[in-house]
Amino acid sequence: MQSCAKQEDKDIKTFIFTSLLTIIVSMTVSATIINVPDDFLHIQEAIDNSADGDTVLLQPGIYVENLNFNGNNIVLGSLFLITGDVSFISSTIIDGNQSGPVVSFENGEDSAAVITGFTLRHGYSRNGGGIYCLHSNPVINNNIINGNSAHSGGGIYCYNSRPTINNNTICDNVAVGYAAVGGGIYISLNSFPIIINSIFWGNSATETGDEIFVYGGSPEITYYDIEGGWNGEGNIDDDPLFCGLDNYWLSDISPCVGAGENGKDIGALGVGCESADIYDEIQTLPAEPALSQNYPNPFNQSTTITFSLPEPNIVTLIVYDLFGREVQTLMNEYKQTVVHRVNLSAGSLSSGFYFYRLQIGDYSELKRMVLLK
Repeated sequence: MQSCAKQEDKDIKTFIFTSLLTIIVSMTVSATIINVPDDFLHIQEAIDNSADGDTVLLQPGIYVENLNFNGNNIVLGSLFLITGDVSFISSTIIDGNQSGPVVSFENGEDSAAVITGFTLRHGYSRNGGGIYCLHSNPVINNNIINGNSAHSGGGIYCYNSRPTINNNTICDNVAVGYAAVGGGIYISLNSFPIIINSIFWGNSATETGDEIFVYGGSPEITYYDIEGGWNGEGNIDDDPLFCGLDNYWLSDISPCVGAGENGKDIGALGVGCESADIYDEIQTLPAEPALSQNYPNPFNQSTTITFSLPEPNIVTLIVYDLFGREVQTLMNEYKQTVVHRVNLSAGSLSSGFYFYRLQIGDYSELKRMVLLK
């Protein structure tokens, strides 16, 4: 009898293990990583073609879109999601183009709906310029939310929702118009957001609540740097000492350094103003494509070719020898708006003069470089 009991116990354990393994494999197989722009040119297309549990992953660039999760419990992330490199937050920008909220959660999304690793800017709406959250409980992590405007909730609008808002920098948003409220965030009826390790600074409202306005809700706000102050554990009211205007990296002497929960830095980005170079470049993109001289030039082992792309387009970058023969295709693909750097390795190339040609739509430019071995 004891032997039968042991066998039965073993069978049950085997059944449980097999069932769990089946579930794990099923989850792994069913979850998909959708890449933008490789799989879909536009973020909304990727969202619309996703299923619960999927991840939509964006390459750096400027994406001019107004997004709606449409009830999909997915993860939308920049390369910060898989690398932990916060520079991708400032170099992966979703621009609302003053045409509505940058991102909307309004179809009952739960905590499996996540947006992480972006700069969300230039949204404009009646409610929620940056993020509009209605009857939903998403996770909003490690984002810069700036330069957005609305009548209620310039940065974020929250109605009957419980979002988790961690490690964000919410700055320079406005609530504008008659009796406009909540420049940084508007928290309304039956909303209980959990807000941790973030910065509210430089937001404004025509009526009241420059940083935070609460009407019928009850936020849990801790370890925040909030202009004007707010009651809560670990909250401070000190100038965050950003590296510059519209540049939200923290300076070395920022009071936000190490002031967050468990000694973390408060805000979305890291410390050190030299880290902001990519962000500055993106903010100052010229109106037309531009090809820079390779550096170093002359070169020995390798050189870097830099060009700017103000609008998404097909980009072709080809190297030719002195006789006009194609030597190497460095790029021939669709690229998003950003400053691109392409490395050319000397490899088996012999010393001499070479040319590199950039083709973007009707734009074409040719430059010369010298290889010395």
